Amino acid sequence: AICADLCTADLAMVMESAVSLLGGGLDVLVNNAGAGTLGQSVEETKMVDFDTTMSLNLRSVFLLTQCAIPHLKRSKQTRSQVSPSIINVSSFAADRPIKNLSAYCISKAAIDSLTKCLALELGEFGIRCNSVRPATVATQFHARAGMGDIKAQEFYDSGAKVHPIGRIGTGDDIAELIAFLADGTKSGWVTGSCID
Repeated sequence: AICADLCTADLAMVMESAVSLLGGGLDVLVNNAGAGTLGQSVEETKMVDFDTTMSLNLRSVFLLTQCAIPHLKRSKQTRSQVSPSIINVSSFAADRPIKNLSAYCISKAAIDSLTKCLALELGEFGIRCNSVRPATVATQFHARAGMGDIKAQEFYDSGAKVHPIGRIGTGDDIAELIAFLADGTKSGWVTGSCID
């Protein structure tokens, strides 16, 4: 695995290293980095926090995708049966904003728009692009965003109440959907979709 700070790294070099590690080919790109700062209204949001959120949640996705496109095109050209796929992890907050989490919500809405743009631009090359938009999922995200254990549990409880299934999601729930979208034999006709 290759670890890099997506806000500061030379993402072209990161992509080249990853593709080299994979033996020179790339069939699937999953953009799954994300962060946000809780408890800041638009008025209170510091520009450094806004810029950090946009850099990680949007800029890194844009740049990694830009670096991956030539490899995905080559994958399709050299192995026609392959259905290359870009999967962006967005959020339900892209179109159902959360109070005092505006920078995060804005960045995820932009990811959904980027997803649709990529589907239009890359379809002719046989490359698909979709986004997965989880609702509340039990992860370390909430702790890193500044929630304590009690606040996180309240957030999970409220998330479970508003979800039609009545529970919060798990990492496995998200992984299964990503695996489906990555598998061109199962989802080869799915592109430009933002899936809740």
